Amino acid sequence: MNIPGFEIKERTGGNEAISTYRAMQLSLKRMVSLKVLDPKLVSVQEIDAFICEGRAAAHFKHPNTVEIFDINASDGLYYLAMEHIQGKTLRQIVQSNSPFPLNRALKTAHAVAEVLQAAWEQAHLVHREVSPDNIIISDEGRVKLAGFGQTRRPVTPAPNGSLTAGADSSSFHFLSPEQADGNTKHPDIKSDMYSLGATIYFSITGRVPFGDCRPIEALKKHATDKLIHPKNIDPSIPANICQIITKLMMKSPAERYPDWNSVLADIEKAGTSRVISMPAGWETKSSIASMTDVPVAAALPVSGSARSSFDTWMRIPIWLAIVLSWILLACCLLRPMIEQKIRKFIPTATAVPAPSPAPEPTEPSPSPTSKPTEPSPSPAPETAEPTSSPAAETAEPAGE
Repeated sequence: MNIPGFEIKERTGGNEAISTYRAMQLSLKRMVSLKVLDPKLVSVQEIDAFICEGRAAAHFKHPNTVEIFDINASDGLYYLAMEHIQGKTLRQIVQSNSPFPLNRALKTAHAVAEVLQAAWEQAHLVHREVSPDNIIISDEGRVKLAGFGQTRRPVTPAPNGSLTAGADSSSFHFLSPEQADGNTKHPDIKSDMYSLGATIYFSITGRVPFGDCRPIEALKKHATDKLIHPKNIDPSIPANICQIITKLMMKSPAERYPDWNSVLADIEKAGTSRVISMPAGWETKSSIASMTDVPVAAALPVSGSARSSFDTWMRIPIWLAIVLSWILLACCLLRPMIEQKIRKFIPTATAVPAPSPAPEPTEPSPSPTSKPTEPSPSPAPETAEPTSSPAAETAEPAGE
């Protein structure tokens, strides 16, 4: 593809009818995003709408919207040159860092609501395709709403239940019931309110509304079915944030907020204990189900969602740390017992204590009880010298 004045770098998105490219604007040496419309796949009325909305969006200025630089045609291709934002879409951020922090989700929703309010009041513009794919958060943290000036084709199912060529299926999970029915040719701000509510639901739960079914089935479910209450997915979500989502996603446009000022006022209340006023009978009129006890499996995010993966990987090191702590504590408490058992069952020869310096030899000292003295010679028995009795002494002279 060759568009005079631009050097195409890469295709970044779109569908069969409209493609988005990252390109270099040669005259100003700056990166831009190009939205190129293929006239072979759209009607003349859609081309006119593309041009009219592009011109209207170019006159609409807001710090949180993507600025439009030029709208033109070349070799039968109609294109829109707009500001290139270095950052990630809300979908990419939620899928890689789910769950999205509540305060950040509210700030993002507030910024988008301000853009939509200004677009309606200044240029009478309706976005009609608010979704996580059209919300870009720059590397500096600034919220940018893209997608103004895009053509929207009627939603018609193919015989196999898929969507017609040229439809952007990623946004169909966020369309309002009146857009899903195809009965409203000119959606108003109430349709954008519903889509904003679905986007907030996605950002705080990690779930794409009716994301477990095909896009054409999701469109039907927006008109007839209900989503699981956010608190049944994450009980820590404040009640008034759930009330804002519920009020934005009422099935009937007449039951939603009357204007953007009311939406902004309630978002500013969110996170506090202030209660959001709800329309009578909202339980049966909203796309959000009442908060009920649901099976655990139903309350968890759909298989493969970023929130489930994030929770799983974040819990592993926590549980490992807990187990290791208990093992160390048990070792410290049981160490004396273990040492005693080891000394009992292992032969003493194998557990020889460290040799101590040998004492110098000393002569044994006699103890009081046993004297290790040399045996003294016992007195020789006295020989019995013949003693003369007095009678014998007297007898001697008689012999003389």
